[in-house]
Amino acid sequence: MLRLNIRQTYTQIGIRTQPSTLATHYKPAEAHTEYVAPRSNMGITQPKLDINSYPSRHSYGHSTCDDLTKAAGQRGLQDLQAAIKRHNHEGLAMANSGAKRGHDEIAAQAKQHIAQEISKRRIIVAQHIPNPEIHYTPGQLVGTPDPGKYDWTVDADYKADVNFTPAKAETYIAQQGSVRQWVTEGKYDIYA
Repeated sequence: MLRLNIRQTYTQIGIRTQPSTLATHYKPAEAHTEYVAPRSNMGITQPKLDINSYPSRHSYGHSTCDDLTKAAGQRGLQDLQAAIKRHNHEGLAMANSGAKRGHDEIAAQAKQHIAQEISKRRIIVAQHIPNPEIHYTPGQLVGTPDPGKYDWTVDADYKADVNFTPAKAETYIAQQGSVRQWVTEGKYDIYA
């Protein structure tokens, strides 16, 4: 008896895949600082105390040479004027009365001079002694401080190298499908 043998193979589809890739390359950020230390740039002036005690010392009689010579010069002029006046008066009196009998003009003038010196009144005047002049200049802080500098900067490369490879999928026929038929006598040929 004839037998029909059929052998069938199915088509096999193969798939090759490549996943997508994303590669990035970038420069890392760098921080930079610039520091300048602060400085004071300040100066200090010393306090100053000026005391002028001359007005009070002058009231006690401790005068400078200038004041002494001025006072002596004025007193000398006054004494000179008084001496000229007195000598004129004595000279006229001597001329008018010096030759009179029983009259001694020289003795009379001497007595008059002594009487004038005795009759002079001495006056003491109590005056307020002036305070010394005090001038105080306080110490000062002069100049301007330098605050220094502190800068912080970041250098960052904002552009990154990005390489993107898209995914791929490829199909292929790994095995062709087929149907084979043949006839055998007596039995089936399974593996033919």
